[in-house]
Amino acid sequence: MLHPDIKNYVSVRVRKKQETDFKRLEKIQQDKELSLDEQLEHDVLSEALKRIDVSESDCKEWILEILKIASQRQFATHVPKFIHPDAIVSYPNIIHKYDPDGYIRTGNIPEYMDSYRNAGAMAATDFMSILVDDMPLYKHISESSLVAEDFFSFIGTDCSEAREILEGMIKANLPYCTDSRLRQVFFPLEDGSYHLITPLYSSSLIYSFNQTLIKNKEYNNNPGNVDENTPMSVYEYERKNLYLENGYWELPNLVDISYGGSKPQNISFLNSLLKRQQLIKSVPPKITNRKIRIPKSNFFYESINQNKYKAMFEKIHAIFNLDINNIRIRNARDNCLLNILGEIALDIASVRYEIEKNTIIASDSLSVAQEIMLFGKEERYENSDWQSIIAKEFSKWFFTTYKKLIKNAIRFGDAEFNFIEGFAIDHKEVFIQ
Repeated sequence: MLHPDIKNYVSVRVRKKQETDFKRLEKIQQDKELSLDEQLEHDVLSEALKRIDVSESDCKEWILEILKIASQRQFATHVPKFIHPDAIVSYPNIIHKYDPDGYIRTGNIPEYMDSYRNAGAMAATDFMSILVDDMPLYKHISESSLVAEDFFSFIGTDCSEAREILEGMIKANLPYCTDSRLRQVFFPLEDGSYHLITPLYSSSLIYSFNQTLIKNKEYNNNPGNVDENTPMSVYEYERKNLYLENGYWELPNLVDISYGGSKPQNISFLNSLLKRQQLIKSVPPKITNRKIRIPKSNFFYESINQNKYKAMFEKIHAIFNLDINNIRIRNARDNCLLNILGEIALDIASVRYEIEKNTIIASDSLSVAQEIMLFGKEERYENSDWQSIIAKEFSKWFFTTYKKLIKNAIRFGDAEFNFIEGFAIDHKEVFIQ
C-alpha cells in the first residue's frame, strides 16, 4: 500500500496533469475534429475528472513515468550551477552529512539536498524530496525502510533497479574538474607549483539561511500571530513605542535580488524553491584610508606625503633665490634641510611601526638598501654601505619634489645634487634610528 504522504502528493500531480491534458484536447476540438485516439483519451480524462479520488492505476502510471526521467537529475549539497548557470559540472557529486558537533561548518546544517542537470526532469527531484514521516523519500529508498518496501510493492518494480536509478542520481562517476566560470583560488606550494581550489557554496547552508529569513519576515509582518485581515507588524509596534511580548526580531541591511534569469531551474532545484530571490548584505564595504602606506618598490615616492613638505620647500626656495653667499644664508639653508630630514625620519619611524605592528613582510620589488632601512632591525647597524645609497635616493627625491611643489623652480646641476647627497650622508643618523 502506498504511504498516505506519497499518495496525496502524487494525486495532486496526477489531477493537475489530467486537467492540463483535457484542456489541451478541448482546445484541439474547437479547431478540428479529434482523431479516434484523441477522442478516446478525451473520454477517459473526462470520466477521470468526474471521480472524487484519483485511481491507484493513475498514481502508479505517474510514478513510473517519473522513474524514467529520474536518472537525468543529479543530487548534491554543493551545486556549481548555483554560482553560475553556465558552469559545466564534471566531477563526483559533493554531499555533506548532517553531523552536528558545535563547530561552524556545513555538517551542522540539515541536509537540504539540491539537484541539477536536465531542467525538464525537475519533477523527479521534487518527488524524491517529499517528506514521508519527516524523512525525504530518497532516504527511505536508500535505507530500504518499510516505506520504501511498500512503495516498490505498490509500483511493482524491481527494488534493485529503482535503487540503481537513485544511486545514479547521487553518485556520478566523473573525473575531478573545475570550470572557468567559477571562482578559483591558486594556492602556492613551496616547490613553485600550486593547488587550484574552486570554492563551492553549500546549497543546504543558503537554503537554511533563507528559511530563517522567511520566518523572520513572517514574524515581522504578524508578531502576535493574530488572525486578522490587517495584523499589526513589528514596525508598527516599534513606531508606536508599544510593548511586544516576544521582542523585536529584525535583520537589517538586506535586500532581495533576482538570481538566475528566466530559468532558475537551470541553476539548482533549491534555487527554484526560493523563487529566484536571494538576500544579500546591501551595505557597501567600508574602506578606510591608511595614513601610513607601506612601500612596495620605493619608500620616498610611496610612503611620503609631498604636500606635508610644501612649506619647507617654499622656504628653501626663497633662500635659493636670494643669491647671497654668507654664513647666515648657509646656516638658514642647512636648517631647512635638517627640518626636511627630520620629517623624513618621522616618516621612516611611522612605517617601521606599522611593519612591526602588523608583521608585514618586505616586497620583492623593494631595493636592498630600503629593505635594510625599514625592515632590517639588526642589519642597519651592521654595515654602512646601504646609507650612501639611501642618501643618493633622498637627493633624487629632494629635487623631484622641489620641481613638483615649486613654481618657477631653479634649475640645479651636479654640484647641487652632490651637495644634498653629501649633506644627507653627514646626517645619516636620520635613516638609522
